[in-house]
Amino acid sequence: MRKDGTRITVLSRWALRRDEQGKPLAILESNTDITERTRKAEELRASEERYRELVENNLAGIGRLTLEGRILECNESFARILGFASREEALAHAPWDPYLKPTRSELTTLFEEKGTVSNLEAQLRREDGSTVLVLMNAGLKRSLTSGPPILEGAFLDITERKRTGESLRELSGRLLDIQDEERQRLARELHDTTNSNLVALSMNLFVVEKSAGSLDPESQQALRDAMAMAKRCLREIRTAAYLLHPPLMHELGLPVALRWYVDGFSERSGVRVEMESPPNIGHLSRDVEATVFRVVQEGLSNIHRHSGSPTARICLSLKDDELTVEIKDKGRGISHLVTAGSEGAAAVHGMGISGMRERVKAIEGDLEIDSSGKGTTLRAILPLGKE
Repeated sequence: MRKDGTRITVLSRWALRRDEQGKPLAILESNTDITERTRKAEELRASEERYRELVENNLAGIGRLTLEGRILECNESFARILGFASREEALAHAPWDPYLKPTRSELTTLFEEKGTVSNLEAQLRREDGSTVLVLMNAGLKRSLTSGPPILEGAFLDITERKRTGESLRELSGRLLDIQDEERQRLARELHDTTNSNLVALSMNLFVVEKSAGSLDPESQQALRDAMAMAKRCLREIRTAAYLLHPPLMHELGLPVALRWYVDGFSERSGVRVEMESPPNIGHLSRDVEATVFRVVQEGLSNIHRHSGSPTARICLSLKDDELTVEIKDKGRGISHLVTAGSEGAAAVHGMGISGMRERVKAIEGDLEIDSSGKGTTLRAILPLGKE
């Protein structure tokens, strides 16, 4: 204890001093103040303890291993990811090649080019030969001696997440198929029943018109109104049936079907639409054609309902094995929730854009939306795949 009452830690050395006859004379004491050193040592010990707990209790696998597959250090999560019952078992296991995709040589090249990798999806071989998908954040540490380089990093098991994602994509694709099948059924019903009935009604009204001279003026006017209404209903039913399932697309190709739809849209909405399409598109797979048609349909519908733009432009372009569809307007723009693909987008612009994203994703394409106060560009990039 110091004079002011504070306590310190000292390293104390004591020695007994004797007189010439060997009798105890005095005690010699030497004290070195080690308070600060002790405090730092305690802080270091506490820090190491926290770090150890963080590593050991981390859900991500943290490990150090050679590229040849010898595990030098790891936590329990890393051991479980690679199929071991415990950390001790993993450390005692003989080296093996755990790298499937990317391979060991590919991974080495990747580290040499970038130094570290972040969020790299990798496929590893577990101890029992099964595979596991991980998200890797790691780097390669070169030895100062002649020892092998050490891979250090964190590995997160995403096998179940990927499996769930694939199941959701399959379900989403199946739901879209069911929706298209229902659209096709409704279009056929409208054409085969309602349309046929309206045609028969028009023919009967035409027969009645031949005897219209015997009717009073009020009845003649009612007959004319009924004939005009029947023609209008026929036109609307045919349009609705086409929008549900455009038969021209499979018979004459995507550009013809889009041109027919765009012309009808311009007539109905008053929005002037320009369309540019390369001459060599030809017939594509049904999935791609259906996706392009629905994207254009929903994109133009959103322009009409939300943007206030008097014009729109559609551009189809082919490059390598990709088809790009761009829809541009000069309207007021849309919410950043929509462009970012936020969950709140549906509350702002309904389910249309969400549906487009699902359709494009179902065939492994990308949907991009750029928007400002001067207009919006919607871009769908679709892999063509095989016919």
